[in-house]
Amino acid sequence: MEENDSPGRPPRALMLPPDRPPLPMGFVAPPGTPPWLSWLQVGLTTMLAVLLAVSLVRSREQSIETQRLRQRIRLLEANRSFDRSAAQDEQIQSVIGRVQTLEEVVSRRLQASERERQRLEQQLLELHTNPRPGRLSPGIAPQVPLPAPSASPQPQGAPKPSAINTMPLRPPQQLP
Repeated sequence: MEENDSPGRPPRALMLPPDRPPLPMGFVAPPGTPPWLSWLQVGLTTMLAVLLAVSLVRSREQSIETQRLRQRIRLLEANRSFDRSAAQDEQIQSVIGRVQTLEEVVSRRLQASERERQRLEQQLLELHTNPRPGRLSPGIAPQVPLPAPSASPQPQGAPKPSAINTMPLRPPQQLP
């Protein structure tokens, strides 16, 4: 080390002559370089640091915006799902109402059929206990024998002729 060299200063060989402008802290210009080169290096480094900071800030803003949009999408999907389930609930309530109406109609018809069956049983019982020649109870049609079956084959699923001949004819019923 030379006499003028101190531990905190660069060696005298790397120091700039007095006619050159001072360099920024920590920068040492190699001998023979123009004086503006060190300032250009400082400017470019600063510009890169600023660009990095700006890109980090923008990246963070975009991340926050993306999270906000994802949350909004989740809410919209939940609302759509709720609307669909509400519509399905309305459809189910409508179907339940129709089924209840049908149950009521079927129940009324079943009760009417049961009353008719009981009435007919009562008339049949009266007919068997009090036979009156030539007189039938009201509501019972006379049994009319059908003509004898012909030799032609019966269609599949048709009732047997013996069952047809013994069935009583009934007047048509009116539905409620």
